[in-house]
Amino acid sequence: MIGAQPASPEGYVLRAAARISLRDQAGGEADLQEAIRLAPQSPTGYSGLGGLRLAQKRYKEAAQLFEQALI
Repeated sequence: MIGAQPASPEGYVLRAAARISLRDQAGGEADLQEAIRLAPQSPTGYSGLGGLRLAQKRYKEAAQLFEQALI
């Protein structure tokens, strides 16, 4: 998906989920940051990164990212 549509954030969000499930948090975070960079108006990157921060028990950052997703 990223190869076919490199400017679309959805592919990066999907790859991030796959990487995180394989315990590659750094790779997943990089993909989520790229999704946010590509589409800062879209909530998907923010909510994905919020979920990662929640799993990392970084609750304050998670809450901020979830709030950003709602804007």
